[in-house]
Amino acid sequence: MAGEQDPPDERISQHIQAFRDALVAGRDQTVHIYYIDGNRDAQRSIPGRNIAPGEPIAERAKLGIPGEDYRPWASRLLLAGVHDAFTLTGFDKAVALAIIASAAARVTPEQVWWLVDEADTAAWSIADVSRRAEALASIAEEIAIVDSGRAEAIARSIEDVYQRGRGLAIVAERLAAVDPERAEAIARSIEERHFRGLALAAVAETVMTADPDRAGWLAVQAETAARSIKDALSREYALARVAERVAVVDHERAEAIARSIGPILRGPVLARIAGMSVVGHERAEALAWSIDRPWARAFALSVVAQRLAVVDPARAWWLVGEAETTARSAEKAHQRGRGLAMVARNAAVVDLVRAEAIARSIEDVSLRAEALVAVAERVTVVDLVRAEVIARSVEDVRQRGRGLAMVAERLAALDPEQAEDIARSIEDALSRVQALANLVSGHPA
Repeated sequence: MAGEQDPPDERISQHIQAFRDALVAGRDQTVHIYYIDGNRDAQRSIPGRNIAPGEPIAERAKLGIPGEDYRPWASRLLLAGVHDAFTLTGFDKAVALAIIASAAARVTPEQVWWLVDEADTAAWSIADVSRRAEALASIAEEIAIVDSGRAEAIARSIEDVYQRGRGLAIVAERLAAVDPERAEAIARSIEERHFRGLALAAVAETVMTADPDRAGWLAVQAETAARSIKDALSREYALARVAERVAVVDHERAEAIARSIGPILRGPVLARIAGMSVVGHERAEALAWSIDRPWARAFALSVVAQRLAVVDPARAWWLVGEAETTARSAEKAHQRGRGLAMVARNAAVVDLVRAEAIARSIEDVSLRAEALVAVAERVTVVDLVRAEVIARSVEDVRQRGRGLAMVAERLAALDPEQAEDIARSIEDALSRVQALANLVSGHPA
């Protein structure tokens, strides 16, 4: 199987041996805790306790002792993931190591630092500046909860101001749920106004329940930051993303923002607003029908159908038909495929057979793969066997890996060994690492 060869140098071999030793050392050990400020020196001895780094102290106290079978199972998956990660190069290697670091924090947090170091080194080895920045932002995203201080430092090390803004916005978004004040401070420090607005909107969305007044104020500031962007196209993209975020806080403001931008971006934003639970069913359907672009209107109608699947299944079924017809009426092949892919994803909640048929009818190979993976994800709720069959039928190897990773994750609670077999069968190494990490992170300890 790919990924079982030895890592390339002695230093890494020593790290992996230390990692292996830590995994098999047993449950009674000193656990290094990565506090939210990224302090790697704090430690305390907690026999048999599996600490999730980055969680508030009060939450950590609630965690119980892992089951007898969890640690050896998780250890086996983590070691396989580490070996797979070291078979990769460049961007994929950097992201894979960060993914494993995040999952490993659940089992052996004292060993996370070297995985993050290796991910950072892999990212900086990428010659293309844009791709390197993307890799660093992805690392920051993966480890933000594990070690937020390190994640922020990695994001701030990105040379390109746009990509640096993206990285910091990701960190702020990840931190918003556990430390909204720090998340807001990071958001405000972002120079690039597009991502500053997006980060502020993400914090607003998170604090909405606890502090609606503050959420509303942050939503206004997010819109202001987006509207201050000079380049018209960049401004519209920023406003579109801010509108989607603030919809939970103030859906009327979100709709007003969406209607202030051009038709290409307006449609998808209105469709997502229609999918918000804060918007009534009748208003949601009216929003959907008001969209002029066929592919975006089809997307919106399928979103409303998904919402009505339980409360009004007959109406939902009819809306799926209208959405499919509307998507097929789009003149350009790519827009037609995009619309059908979105319809297939949402229609799966209403009619699985029809959703799969819609997905398979898409001409574009990439969009067809995307749609089938989305359908497979929805099918995992009711039929894991069928979901696996659909995922394995996807032609694109990475998309197929994504689909199988979702099936494995859903199956883990019922049959961990079978879930592991599915994860290990994934051909694409990065997708396989993601699947193995998801099993470790998602399985109840």
